[in-house]
Amino acid sequence: MDFRIATLLGAILYVAASAPNPHEAKNLCPKGLNAPVFSYADPDNCMQYFACAHGRNYPRVCPDSKHFNNVSKVCVPPYSHFDTCALNPHEAKNQCPQGPNATEFFYADPDDCTQYFACANGRNYPRSCPDGKRFSNVYKTCVIPYSYFDTCAQENALKECQNGYKGLIAHPTICQRYYNCTSVPTQLLSFLGPNDRQCIFPKVFDVVRQECLPFKQAFCGSNRIAGKNRCDYFPNWCPGPAHCIPCSFYYASCDSLADGYHRPKGRGFPRKYILCENERVLEETYCRGPGFFLPRLARCIPWEYFSPACTDFQIYSSVLGKCIRDIFYDDRCSPSQFYSPKRKKCLSYEHFLAE
Repeated sequence: MDFRIATLLGAILYVAASAPNPHEAKNLCPKGLNAPVFSYADPDNCMQYFACAHGRNYPRVCPDSKHFNNVSKVCVPPYSHFDTCALNPHEAKNQCPQGPNATEFFYADPDDCTQYFACANGRNYPRSCPDGKRFSNVYKTCVIPYSYFDTCAQENALKECQNGYKGLIAHPTICQRYYNCTSVPTQLLSFLGPNDRQCIFPKVFDVVRQECLPFKQAFCGSNRIAGKNRCDYFPNWCPGPAHCIPCSFYYASCDSLADGYHRPKGRGFPRKYILCENERVLEETYCRGPGFFLPRLARCIPWEYFSPACTDFQIYSSVLGKCIRDIFYDDRCSPSQFYSPKRKKCLSYEHFLAE
């Protein structure tokens, strides 16, 4: 009897294994004699899944209308944080890192700053900030609306203005720029958008006090960069594709210069000098009267303190010698010396200062 039962069961299993598989079109099972145990969600029905055996897929049903999770390989509550099967209604806004080693990630809903998404296994799950707060992509937390931490409002300033907000919003990346939602949208210059405004050089926009202040007094925030010279401010840009003289031709820069007085780079105006601090131009002026600015002394020196330089085809006498056709006949002060009109001779730097 036992032998007959065993034979019958073997025949049934053989017939079942050799019978056509009605789910072959959805068969994702590993093949081969040593194929591992495997299960996966039915691509057409999240409440069903397939269990694999010997390369064949056998349908199973999750209890209590749960959905099958392809990652943890168990049935989970539908549309929960663990539900990897259901169609994602937020896929259009999915900015989550993909791949098996994707890191944890959070980001604000681009259409609603009070909402944000948490990422898990490449899928974005919506979350809400409490108490009407807004999510910051920089600080990765919910913050007080329109505070200097509210980078979501800064990134969507024009939309905030259009939605009825009345106030000032800092530019998300440029410290001297801001948006004025209280004024009628106008386009002051071709490269500025509606409600886009800028502080007058050298002031920048303080995100806490909501006003333009000197850069020493202003707080820009961790993600906003302040312009250092006039060429970083829009009135000095070339409008559109028009050909124009570069801004740097008109305005000096303190980029890479130490604090103190300097002669502007690449300029043929020896009388002009600038005062730099933190690579910013604090002062730009000229020497008064005849003479020019000497950087190593940080002061203007009258022409009479230097021995004469010969120019082409001039004949004239001088206190140190004579120029005849571009040749100077007599001793000139060396580059390290200065001419003293009082003593009628060249002096060292130390003796020159002692006069």
